[in-house]
Amino acid sequence: MIDKAYQYIDANRARFIEELKEFLRIPSVATDAKAVDACSRKLEGALAKVGFDAKLMPSTGNPMVYGERKGEGPVVLVYGHYDVMPADHQTWQSPPFEPTERDGRIYARGVGDNKAQHYAHIKAVEALQACGLSAVPLKIILEGEEETGSTSLPGFVKQHRDLLAADVC
Repeated sequence: MIDKAYQYIDANRARFIEELKEFLRIPSVATDAKAVDACSRKLEGALAKVGFDAKLMPSTGNPMVYGERKGEGPVVLVYGHYDVMPADHQTWQSPPFEPTERDGRIYARGVGDNKAQHYAHIKAVEALQACGLSAVPLKIILEGEEETGSTSLPGFVKQHRDLLAADVC
């Protein structure tokens, strides 16, 4: 059955890459409220599109993006962050917020830390869902302050301990 999911991924590879590039174009520097808002809303929509109960949740700083999918089995909690460090444009071979492919790789601010990772999780759920395979219960929490020290995260976790409860993280 998992072969169907791989076939779905292969068939949708070009779309997945274009969606990732669109996501990477958002210059979500933690101190840029407008960009952080755009990025968090983009993630909320991406989660909702693949069947998560998704919402933006306030914190003492940038919003948290939370998504939850019900299912059978142990509950898995995935953490990620959607903020990036400011880019020194002079050290980049191409504009940091314009994804560029070179030698089979995508170069853009945030692609390796951490936008592509949680994007891959979302697309994996999409592939499983499209093939009629059910995923385990899954919770995703994405924050927008990791690059500035995650100052809101401890209080948020403490306040939402029950919501974030999981068997595996």
